[in-house]
Amino acid sequence: MKRNLLSMSVLLAALVGAQHLFAAQPAALAGAVNASAQAVTAPDPAQSIRDAVRQLRANDLAGLVATLVPPGQLKMMRGAYEVKRTERTTDEDRAEFEEGIAKLTAPDAVNKLMAEIEPKLIEVRPQAPGALMMGFGALQMAITSPESELTP
Repeated sequence: MKRNLLSMSVLLAALVGAQHLFAAQPAALAGAVNASAQAVTAPDPAQSIRDAVRQLRANDLAGLVATLVPPGQLKMMRGAYEVKRTERTTDEDRAEFEEGIAKLTAPDAVNKLMAEIEPKLIEVRPQAPGALMMGFGALQMAITSPESELTP
Protein backbone atom coordinates (compact mmCIF):
# COMPACT_ATOMS: atom_id res chain seq x y z
CA MET A 1 0.00 0.00 0.00
CA LYS A 2 2.77 2.43 0.96
CA ARG A 3 4.73 1.58 -2.18
CA ASN A 4 1.65 2.27 -4.37
CA LEU A 5 1.02 5.52 -2.55
CA LEU A 6 4.65 6.58 -2.96
CA SER A 7 4.57 5.67 -6.66
CA MET A 8 1.40 7.66 -7.20
CA SER A 9 2.84 10.61 -5.26
CA VAL A 10 6.00 10.61 -7.34
CA LEU A 11 3.99 10.33 -10.57
CA LEU A 12 1.77 13.24 -9.52
CA ALA A 13 4.79 15.30 -8.51
CA ALA A 14 6.46 14.55 -11.84
CA LEU A 15 3.38 15.55 -13.81
CA VAL A 16 3.03 18.78 -11.87
CA GLY A 17 6.76 19.45 -12.20
CA ALA A 18 6.72 18.83 -15.94
CA GLN A 19 3.86 21.31 -16.37
CA HIS A 20 6.22 24.27 -16.60
CA LEU A 21 8.11 22.55 -19.42
CA PHE A 22 5.00 22.37 -21.58
CA ALA A 23 3.79 25.85 -20.64
CA ALA A 24 6.82 27.63 -22.15
CA GLN A 25 5.99 30.18 -24.83
CA PRO A 26 7.20 28.99 -28.26
CA ALA A 27 7.99 32.54 -29.47
CA ALA A 28 10.07 33.22 -26.37
CA LEU A 29 11.93 29.96 -26.87
CA ALA A 30 12.55 30.72 -30.56
CA GLY A 31 13.87 34.18 -29.71
CA ALA A 32 16.16 32.74 -27.07
CA VAL A 33 17.48 30.10 -29.46
CA ASN A 34 18.18 32.72 -32.15
CA ALA A 35 20.21 34.82 -29.75
CA SER A 36 23.73 33.59 -30.43
CA ALA A 37 25.23 35.36 -27.43
CA GLN A 38 23.30 33.26 -24.91
CA ALA A 39 23.16 29.51 -24.59
CA VAL A 40 19.73 28.24 -23.61
CA THR A 41 19.62 25.18 -21.41
CA ALA A 42 16.30 23.48 -20.78
CA PRO A 43 15.80 21.92 -17.36
CA ASP A 44 16.37 18.18 -17.33
CA PRO A 45 13.02 16.49 -16.54
CA ALA A 46 14.77 13.42 -15.13
CA GLN A 47 16.78 15.57 -12.73
CA SER A 48 13.61 17.45 -11.73
CA ILE A 49 11.94 14.15 -10.88
CA ARG A 50 15.01 12.96 -8.94
CA ASP A 51 15.01 16.21 -6.95
CA ALA A 52 11.30 15.88 -6.26
CA VAL A 53 11.71 12.28 -5.08
CA ARG A 54 14.66 13.22 -2.87
CA GLN A 55 12.69 16.00 -1.22
CA LEU A 56 9.60 13.82 -0.88
CA ARG A 57 11.66 11.15 0.88
CA ALA A 58 13.26 13.78 3.12
CA ASN A 59 9.77 15.05 3.99
CA ASP A 60 10.78 18.53 2.76
CA LEU A 61 7.45 19.96 1.63
CA ALA A 62 8.79 23.50 1.12
CA GLY A 63 11.64 22.21 -1.05
CA LEU A 64 9.25 19.97 -3.00
CA VAL A 65 6.95 22.87 -3.78
CA ALA A 66 9.93 25.07 -4.74
CA THR A 67 11.12 22.33 -7.12
CA LEU A 68 7.75 21.71 -8.75
CA VAL A 69 6.33 25.23 -9.02
CA PRO A 70 7.83 27.82 -11.39
CA PRO A 71 9.57 30.69 -9.51
CA GLY A 72 7.09 33.38 -10.59
CA GLN A 73 4.11 31.34 -9.51
CA LEU A 74 5.84 30.44 -6.23
CA LYS A 75 6.39 34.14 -5.51
CA MET A 76 2.71 34.82 -6.25
CA MET A 77 1.65 31.98 -3.93
CA ARG A 78 3.84 33.29 -1.12
CA GLY A 79 2.41 36.79 -1.57
CA ALA A 80 -1.15 35.44 -1.43
CA TYR A 81 -0.23 33.49 1.72
CA GLU A 82 1.15 36.60 3.40
CA VAL A 83 -2.01 38.56 2.55
CA LYS A 84 -4.23 35.83 4.01
CA ARG A 85 -1.97 35.46 7.05
CA THR A 86 -2.44 39.10 8.01
CA GLU A 87 -6.25 38.78 8.06
CA ARG A 88 -7.83 38.42 11.46
CA THR A 89 -9.47 35.13 12.40
CA THR A 90 -13.16 35.67 13.11
CA ASP A 91 -15.39 33.74 15.49
CA GLU A 92 -17.22 32.39 12.45
CA ASP A 93 -13.94 31.01 11.08
CA ARG A 94 -13.17 29.41 14.45
CA ALA A 95 -16.62 27.81 14.60
CA GLU A 96 -16.25 26.48 11.05
CA PHE A 97 -12.84 25.03 11.94
CA GLU A 98 -14.18 23.39 15.09
CA GLU A 99 -17.08 21.89 13.13
CA GLY A 100 -14.70 20.48 10.51
CA ILE A 101 -12.37 18.98 13.11
CA ALA A 102 -15.30 17.51 15.03
CA LYS A 103 -16.54 15.94 11.80
CA LEU A 104 -13.15 14.31 11.18
CA THR A 105 -12.50 13.15 14.74
CA ALA A 106 -15.95 11.81 15.64
CA PRO A 107 -16.11 8.13 16.65
CA ASP A 108 -18.06 7.18 13.50
CA ALA A 109 -16.37 9.72 11.22
CA VAL A 110 -15.56 7.22 8.46
CA ASN A 111 -19.15 6.05 8.14
CA LYS A 112 -20.53 9.59 8.12
CA LEU A 113 -17.98 10.82 5.56
CA MET A 114 -18.61 7.83 3.29
CA ALA A 115 -22.37 8.40 3.54
CA GLU A 116 -21.70 11.99 2.41
CA ILE A 117 -19.28 11.07 -0.38
CA GLU A 118 -20.93 7.99 -1.91
CA PRO A 119 -23.80 9.83 -3.65
CA LYS A 120 -21.29 12.22 -5.20
CA LEU A 121 -19.11 9.32 -6.34
CA ILE A 122 -22.09 7.57 -7.92
CA GLU A 123 -22.95 10.82 -9.71
CA VAL A 124 -19.48 11.34 -11.23
CA ARG A 125 -18.57 7.68 -11.85
CA PRO A 126 -19.96 7.68 -15.45
CA GLN A 127 -17.82 10.73 -16.25
CA ALA A 128 -14.54 9.20 -15.04
CA PRO A 129 -13.61 7.21 -18.21
CA GLY A 130 -14.17 10.26 -20.41
CA ALA A 131 -12.13 12.47 -18.10
CA LEU A 132 -9.29 9.95 -18.07
CA MET A 133 -9.32 9.69 -21.86
CA MET A 134 -9.25 13.49 -22.16
CA GLY A 135 -6.30 13.63 -19.77
CA PHE A 136 -4.39 10.93 -21.67
CA GLY A 137 -5.16 12.69 -24.95
CA ALA A 138 -3.88 16.01 -23.63
CA LEU A 139 -0.74 14.33 -22.32
CA GLN A 140 -0.15 12.61 -25.65
CA MET A 141 -0.62 15.89 -27.53
CA ALA A 142 1.82 17.64 -25.22
CA ILE A 143 4.41 14.93 -25.70
CA THR A 144 4.06 14.65 -29.48
CA SER A 145 3.95 18.41 -30.01
CA PRO A 146 6.86 19.75 -32.07
CA GLU A 147 7.38 22.38 -29.38
CA SER A 148 8.05 19.76 -26.69
CA GLU A 149 11.61 19.09 -27.91
CA LEU A 150 11.83 15.76 -26.09
CA THR A 151 14.82 13.56 -26.88
CA PRO A 152 14.35 9.83 -27.58
